[in-house]
Amino acid sequence: MTSLFSNRAGDDSVAISAYVKGLTDLTAGEEPLDILARIGGSVRGVIAGLTDAQLRTPEQPGKWSMRDVVRHLADAELVLAFRYRMILAHDRPPIAAYDQDLWVEKLERDDDTETIAGDLEAVRSINLRLLRVQQPEAWQRVGLHAERGEESLALLVRMAAGHDLVHTRQLLRIRAAIE
Repeated sequence: MTSLFSNRAGDDSVAISAYVKGLTDLTAGEEPLDILARIGGSVRGVIAGLTDAQLRTPEQPGKWSMRDVVRHLADAELVLAFRYRMILAHDRPPIAAYDQDLWVEKLERDDDTETIAGDLEAVRSINLRLLRVQQPEAWQRVGLHAERGEESLALLVRMAAGHDLVHTRQLLRIRAAIE
């Protein structure tokens, strides 16, 4: 069974809407920037004490390993950095979609998981500094996502926070499966 949060390239509009709603529902009652500020500690806490071999072991054949998930989070943060800046600096800019599975499959780097977690923390820190100084009207600025349509900065940030929560849970689930 495919998860609501699979977010596969080419999903139909019903799956995309369910994905967006699922992510935003996860953050209900909590400030998204507070959630985003926790990712480094969350990731490092979950991967602590595991060997490189364990971090590279998928929970099941054909699924991502913990290292893959951390790489995905770091890559997604780079994408978000660009999207935030496009929305803040341009009027209704187009926002390209990307295939997260292809990025994990084809953008292999030989970095260890700790290094990748550091990359995630560094880019996230830069993004949080940018977001925390925005005036209220900036949060209503929009980009035109290729698959999801119009998205405000506020929605994009809330989705990013939900995305963190989904992948933190995934990391915990993988750890339980491989230990």
